Amino acid sequence: MRARAISVFGKFYNLKFQYLENFFKGIEFLIASLSDKSLPVSVFSAVALQGFIKSNAARPAIEQVTSQLLEAFLNLMNHVDNDDLVGTLDLLITKYADKIKEYIPQVAARVIQNYARIISRGDELFGDDDSAGLLTAIELLRTILTILDNTKSVPGMYSQLEPLLVPVILNISDSLVDMFSDYIQILTFFTFHGDITDALWAVFDKYVEIYFSWGRDFLQELLKPFDNFISRSTEKFLSRGSLETIWNIYKNALESEHSGESDAAIGCDLIEVVFVYCRGKVDTLVGPAIDAALTKLNNAEMPFLKVALLQVVANTFYYNPIIALNHLESKGVTLQLFQTWFSLLNSCFKRRHEIKVTILGFSALLYVPFSQWPPVLQSQLKNLITTIMELCKKYMKIKEEESNSSGETSSDLDSELDSEDDGELDIDDMPTEKSKAEMAELKKNIKELKHKVYPDNEDVAPDMLNGAIMSKIMELYDGAPSDDEIEDDYEFSTLIDDIDEIVFFLEAFQSIEKREGPVYQQILSTFSSEEQTKLQELAFEANQRQKDKLTKDQNK
Repeated sequence: MRARAISVFGKFYNLKFQYLENFFKGIEFLIASLSDKSLPVSVFSAVALQGFIKSNAARPAIEQVTSQLLEAFLNLMNHVDNDDLVGTLDLLITKYADKIKEYIPQVAARVIQNYARIISRGDELFGDDDSAGLLTAIELLRTILTILDNTKSVPGMYSQLEPLLVPVILNISDSLVDMFSDYIQILTFFTFHGDITDALWAVFDKYVEIYFSWGRDFLQELLKPFDNFISRSTEKFLSRGSLETIWNIYKNALESEHSGESDAAIGCDLIEVVFVYCRGKVDTLVGPAIDAALTKLNNAEMPFLKVALLQVVANTFYYNPIIALNHLESKGVTLQLFQTWFSLLNSCFKRRHEIKVTILGFSALLYVPFSQWPPVLQSQLKNLITTIMELCKKYMKIKEEESNSSGETSSDLDSELDSEDDGELDIDDMPTEKSKAEMAELKKNIKELKHKVYPDNEDVAPDMLNGAIMSKIMELYDGAPSDDEIEDDYEFSTLIDDIDEIVFFLEAFQSIEKREGPVYQQILSTFSSEEQTKLQELAFEANQRQKDKLTKDQNK
């Protein structure tokens, strides 16, 4: 009865109490009940505190006892596997991170210890009799990610957490496939916000091995930490021989019969990171990278993949235009490539990054003496320059549209976040009566869902359960994004996003005047009045940007 009463009181966290002392007395009772001799009472008290922890009205009471709450939650986790209990701990860390920083290493150690204890059950964890253990393990992983997110700016914290977590994320097998995305995210936190240590390089090697074994579906997630290894520890990446590893992933993503077009596009992003951050050190990859991209381009179907493959070539231009041009000409594909490229620019190049990469790649060609251009390309010089100008204007337009819409999007998102009561899906937010009923059923009984997603006569591998659940959740939403929409939303960035594309183009264009004055004058003489106006507008924009940058630098 006490446990039920506690559960009911927990529902009242967002009510306005006429007498605040009753509100705070109730919170004090919940806190005191955490140490009750009856385990159900203690657990129900912890879960009931969720609402009060997220409530600003209860903050004066909660912030006085954060360390006491941490200890109570961690002690309860030693006695019971309950995902709601772990969710309460996760919420406390999120809302009161500034109050508990000094306890984080100890909290993390206890959370990791509990996670390791549950995971040690092996295949038993994925059986019908241990759904609570599986859900608790997933919630513990979420708490670990919360800890990492809330301490990423705390000096020295990651160096304390890394020895605790590296053994966990190294101990991964295909039986834990549903946890692998979270493990990759942990690695991403460490490689982006912390120092890249030898221990993390060991994880890199392990995850490469996993990719070629059973982890090909995780290439998009792996791109992030692999990017960090290459961009933040470039010399180590090259000296330890990891370049060959990344090259093999690129080749596999483009050429393997098991890789889809999305995988190939991600492989293109990965090789871009290499060319951007290893400038002058990977000349031998230019030709093979172009060959692999053009071979795949011949049978590519989706526009996003065609763009990604052409970006590879653009990146080789930006990396070393002479090597790239010479290789194209040696294969006799220069004119065909540019004709294909120009035909796709208007219809397929829609996102800022891919447009910028193309601008920088094409502009880099202008630094090559005209006499060294392949003969078939020399006649395309003016067309190339006016194309770059059009791309610059297109880039400016997209950037302006995104800037104008970002304010509305941010306000809508803030409003949406403010209206959320918790981190769970609310069945009242579902669009149809049918989906409300299905979500209620899903949340009520996970075992029933397993049999609903997969017919009774169909064998299901235990490690597919979580994926099935998430797939079913997505199906409940009308208008869920299609694969094509997901590709359109995917945005990739590298160091070159910091380069001013207009300034880079104009400097490259002016280099022709300094190097080959007659060629420069001949190009200008063929410009129409409209083309001259566009060039002047770009020059004005570049000058304004440089002034703004100078002012910004002076004010630092």
